[in-house]
Amino acid sequence: MGITAGQTSVQGRYVEPDREGAYGGDAPLKMFANGNQNVPMVYGGSGSAADLAGVQVSGKLVLVRRPTNDYDAAVDLAQRLADAGALGVVVAESRDGYQTGQTGLYGGEKLPVVGVTREQGLALQQAIGSQPAQVALSSTRRSPWVYNPAKFWKQEIPANPAITMTAGSMAVVNTTYPAHEDEYYLVANAVWPKDEPHGIYISSMAFWGPVQRLEAYPVDAGLRWQRTVIPTKAMASFGAVTWSRWDVFAATGSRTEVRGRLPLRLGQLARTEQPGTTPLLGGGAATRSTRSPT
Repeated sequence: MGITAGQTSVQGRYVEPDREGAYGGDAPLKMFANGNQNVPMVYGGSGSAADLAGVQVSGKLVLVRRPTNDYDAAVDLAQRLADAGALGVVVAESRDGYQTGQTGLYGGEKLPVVGVTREQGLALQQAIGSQPAQVALSSTRRSPWVYNPAKFWKQEIPANPAITMTAGSMAVVNTTYPAHEDEYYLVANAVWPKDEPHGIYISSMAFWGPVQRLEAYPVDAGLRWQRTVIPTKAMASFGAVTWSRWDVFAATGSRTEVRGRLPLRLGQLARTEQPGTTPLLGGGAATRSTRSPT
């Protein structure tokens, strides 16, 4: 989400998705509207009760600066601001040398929470001053693209460990997540070298369906991807069986997938694309997939 105050523009990030229906005892909750809008923002110090005393937060976006590594404090702050009628909260990391941590941004089940870095928070604080000021928000609730950059270097530490993903170096999966009765998905990706027994957990996303988007992966025949979908938050909490695909993206190109809840019948609770039998992208050709229950 983009936030512009005067000549200062920063990009923040969400942790919680829209809650488009009642879920887990919580009422529906909309994040910031898709597109552009102007809202008042006020500075709330560290977000403590003392710092917020006398600050009129009702109907406003509240900027606070605090360590973003405390889950309980994050939820408490969100609850207090929600009770006071705030539109949302922008949390800036207050510690030198730290990136904005995900743990300290939770609380989005109570009201919209956006995270920015320490430097971005200082710039916003200077831009709005001590009085409420109008800021411009630009928000995309459902991005049409998801990038999954990953690369392993063996026996070396590169001077510039960076990945540039371009049209000529990506495999793209046009993925649809259909709506179900709860319309909630958790998605997680893991990746590792094909010749290694263990990999790394690279990303996770949570969102409400239906969603259609383009998911991009780097072309690298040496990488093996495990792409997992958990159709509901409740199922994840109870350790339900998940649906995983194993993929090796060895060439540029694209394919189409529909992912989501599988038929709940014996032997089909989960199906896995085993390494080496997954359709590869590019050239209009694909190997035949051998599917087997896990």
